[in-house]
Amino acid sequence: MRNISILLFAFLVFGFSITEKQPTECKKWGGVYKSPDSYLKKQLSDSVCIENKGNSVYEGLLNKIVIKTGKEKITFNPGDIFAYSDGANIYRYFETTGAMSAYGYFKIEDTLGLIIYSQIHRSYRHSSTAYYYSKDINASIKLLTVSNLEQDFKNDEFINEIKKLKNITDKSGVTFEVNISYRKHFR
Repeated sequence: MRNISILLFAFLVFGFSITEKQPTECKKWGGVYKSPDSYLKKQLSDSVCIENKGNSVYEGLLNKIVIKTGKEKITFNPGDIFAYSDGANIYRYFETTGAMSAYGYFKIEDTLGLIIYSQIHRSYRHSSTAYYYSKDINASIKLLTVSNLEQDFKNDEFINEIKKLKNITDKSGVTFEVNISYRKHFR
C-alpha cells in the first residue's frame, strides 16, 4: 500500500508523460508536432516507438489524434496540435470556414517547393484522393488546381508550364511535376 501511495504522489507531483526514452534501436517514431516550429525542427512531442508492440499513433473518431502505448492513451482534439506522425507519414491539421472548405488532417506528400498534401475523401460507395498545396508550412492549404495557382502566382511562364502538364498531380519519382516547375521559376 505504501508503494502505491508513493507512486500516486509522484504521479500527482511530477505529472504524466507518455514520451518514451528514444533509444538508438528504434527507427520508427510517432508522435505530435505542437507547432510549425517543432515540425521544422523535427521535434516530436509525446513520441512513441512504433516498432514496440502495442504502440501506435492514429486519427480516431472526429479527427482526434490518439497516441497509444500498451493500454495507455493520450487524445488530442482537432486543432490542439499542428501535425502528427504515425511513424510512416506526417499529417498536418488545417481548417477553414465556409461551405465546401478544407478541414482535417492532410498527408504531407512533397516539400521540395510548394508543400503538397493529399487527403482521402470517403463516401458510401467509393473513395478518392484530392491534392492540395500551401506556399509554405505556415500558409493556408488550398486545393491544387491551375486556377488556385494562377491566383497565388503571377508568373506567366510558371502558369503556362503548369497548364501544359497532362495532370497537375503527376509525380516524377517522389516529386510532383508542379514542384519541378515551381523550383525552376521560384528558386
